[in-house]
Amino acid sequence: MKELMIVLDTTDMNHPRARKCIEYLKKTDLSLAELVIVDNVYSDGFNRGACLEGFRRLAGERPIILLQDDVFIEDARWLTKLRDVTLKPDVLVAGCLHSYERSSDVFAGALVGYDLRVEPVTHIAEATAEPLRYLPCILSGVVFIAEPEKLGLEAANITDNGKTDLYQDGLYEADICMQAWAMNKRVAACLDLTVKRMLPHPSVLSKMVKDQPVDGDRFRLKWQVFIKDSLYAVQELKGLEKRLKEPSQPSPTPSHKERGTI
Repeated sequence: MKELMIVLDTTDMNHPRARKCIEYLKKTDLSLAELVIVDNVYSDGFNRGACLEGFRRLAGERPIILLQDDVFIEDARWLTKLRDVTLKPDVLVAGCLHSYERSSDVFAGALVGYDLRVEPVTHIAEATAEPLRYLPCILSGVVFIAEPEKLGLEAANITDNGKTDLYQDGLYEADICMQAWAMNKRVAACLDLTVKRMLPHPSVLSKMVKDQPVDGDRFRLKWQVFIKDSLYAVQELKGLEKRLKEPSQPSPTPSHKERGTI
């Protein structure tokens, strides 16, 4: 059994984008990792949250890395760099920098408000004491979870009929980030690693809120009190909340026109 588990999520592993993603991966050092490809074949009934939660349990005490098929990784040492970030005190979840097609910006993560207002955080190259940056949420696409056995979505998501209520789509990773902060652990982006994304712009959350409003309601119900009262009181995140843009009009759910991602 290898030291790490990589789970690559794709809608079609034969799609040119997915095949290119896999080709890039194979050129990197995967000697420490077991690679699992999850092909949901465009199934309308596919529950991404439940699937990833199953692999989280399967990984046990092994670190798990969640990848999406629009990510192109060119750095041969990407796994080592992410793992090194999680060796820092209390860092449980690590991500990296993302560059997107049709955008000159490089994104490190996202700020999130208790009402699901979101502001992507751009990265400006500068000299830093450590090659990492603490953020409320890293971007989905490359998510390294150092101790998956410490996390679990189902405990706070039990429905009235006793069944587990898991995210259908894009907020699984955001929930993991919130869990880490709530446990007094840390979430950080590795500043030494940049991946390329095929998406035109980091707008995953805005699309999710539009297409999967139930997930947004689920995330808000679970985390709004923590985000409002505790998240930005953490030393590493103090002051960041001020950068969240006010909504154009009062609304419990952010407009799909808002710019943001998780």
